[in-house]
Amino acid sequence: MSDLELPAPPMRTWPDYRAVWRWHFYAGMICIPFVIILSLSGAIYLFKPQIEAWNDRPYDHLQIQGQPASAAAQIHAALDEIPGSTLNAYELPQAPDAAARVIVNDQGRAMRVYVHPESLKVLHSFPESDRFMRWLFRLHGELLMGNRGSMIVELAASWTIIMILTGLYLWWPRQSKGWGGIVYPRLRGGSRMFWRDIHSVTGFWISGLALGLLLSGLPWAKFWGDYFKAARRLTGTAVARQDWTNSSESGGPRRNNQNRNQSNNQSRGGEHSGHDMGQGRNKGTAPPIKDYSAVDRIVDSVAPLNLAPPVLIAPPAREGADWTAKSNTANRPWRENLVVNGTTGEIVSRDGFAERHWIDKLVAIGIAAHEGQLFGWPNQLLGLITAAGLVLLSVSGIVMWWRRRDAGVLGAPRPALSPRISIGLCLLVILLGIYLPLFGASLIIVLLLEKLVLSRVKGISTWLGLRATTQGLTVLLCVVASTLQLGCSGPSPVVGGTEGTLKVAGTLLSETQLTLYRVEGTNYEPVGFAVTDSDGAFQLVTNGAKGPLKLEPGNYHCTLQSAGAPVEFPAAYLKPETTPVKVDWTESESELDLVVPGW
Repeated sequence: MSDLELPAPPMRTWPDYRAVWRWHFYAGMICIPFVIILSLSGAIYLFKPQIEAWNDRPYDHLQIQGQPASAAAQIHAALDEIPGSTLNAYELPQAPDAAARVIVNDQGRAMRVYVHPESLKVLHSFPESDRFMRWLFRLHGELLMGNRGSMIVELAASWTIIMILTGLYLWWPRQSKGWGGIVYPRLRGGSRMFWRDIHSVTGFWISGLALGLLLSGLPWAKFWGDYFKAARRLTGTAVARQDWTNSSESGGPRRNNQNRNQSNNQSRGGEHSGHDMGQGRNKGTAPPIKDYSAVDRIVDSVAPLNLAPPVLIAPPAREGADWTAKSNTANRPWRENLVVNGTTGEIVSRDGFAERHWIDKLVAIGIAAHEGQLFGWPNQLLGLITAAGLVLLSVSGIVMWWRRRDAGVLGAPRPALSPRISIGLCLLVILLGIYLPLFGASLIIVLLLEKLVLSRVKGISTWLGLRATTQGLTVLLCVVASTLQLGCSGPSPVVGGTEGTLKVAGTLLSETQLTLYRVEGTNYEPVGFAVTDSDGAFQLVTNGAKGPLKLEPGNYHCTLQSAGAPVEFPAAYLKPETTPVKVDWTESESELDLVVPGW
């Protein structure tokens, strides 16, 4: 026997603490680099309106001496600046002294042109793709890698959801004597407790907001977005045109006959939006429109409606057809689409939030909240707090891992000796795999890779801590069995083995796992395990044996594992080679009474 200096928290049946902790660790290992990148870029993107207003400040509050020129004249000035270009969209001015914003298509590239509303002097022009917020969007949504990057972001987001769910399980209070470490961090318990509390308490407070951000961002992802569209087609809830896109604007070369349509998409302010106003217009071999006087009539009809800015007016594919106007505000429930007769200025149709399918309404609300634009600055503040919390979670997780790790190993929590799996867990994994298909596919790949490759290479398996190498395969087989309605509960333990108690400073220590290893020379063979109950008593058990585990005379080493709250044992207690907890068992003994002095 030996002294133990830290208490062991509880562990019961599957999903036991250590198994969940292990998957939490691996999810964090996969996600943390992406969580930091996406959190920082997302925090900046929350303030897109303010940043773009700051960037556009040289073109606002201009000196106007007389009446502004007509919208048609402003458009012609922009087109003359870039010979051979065609009109893509005209932005309804938000103030009489602001420069006119005209977006033109220059051989498949969207160009933004700022025109002085009175003198018609072109103040500035540049590609839409060069705008800082457009670049930030591509970083946040696709890591500047197009559709491949979008799938990587989706995979990271899926595993981040798993990380948060497993983190909430680990956070759940067990034998708590107060709110310290649960809803607020304890600052006087040493650096180890400080980092643990910062990690768990921060995770508790931001978990709901973080899950909301992750789930609302899925419709933009390439794979999940296509998956979502297919599900809507199968359920009869698909719409002719949705208000967001999940395809990359930089996903590789496109055919020439798609360039004009591409520029339409890009010119609508694009990031996170899928502004497909004007899609299908101005393409093909139809000659470009020459007369833009219709824009003035449309402006006179649309301006009094006070649509949420920016409002974009786009031309039809041919002369005489109807024009379109659209409120492109980031607060999507306020968006409206209008079809306008260019000859008379009459509004032919008006389509707003109330006319959309309930699924599109829900997605629109989620996207607006994700971008921090649903309810003003409080929405931005909540998003900023969530992003900062995710970065703090990542940093504190790295610090805890760094302090806990052993030389030569990754530092993943060791799996339990005999994990048991329930049908409920299997169904939960299946449901998550169905809702998050990239997570489900990657989980199967990871489990197969662990069983068939990693666990067979001694150096790698030791570094990864794959002592119980069948755990992953058991989960996978359980999932398969559940889908076939075969049921799954893991091997039933054989009870009735040697009994004992575990005490610390005269107090029975409840819900602690201990594992016994037989010592034969330099070999350590695991023979059984036990979990103490509420009164500190335990009974040695094993799986798949023909009878109860009764200890035979000999020397044994006993490891003690933390499987409740994240209390970390000294590394020596986790390995049979180094653990100081030793038992010399003889035929005259009947109970395995372990007494540990107080700490």
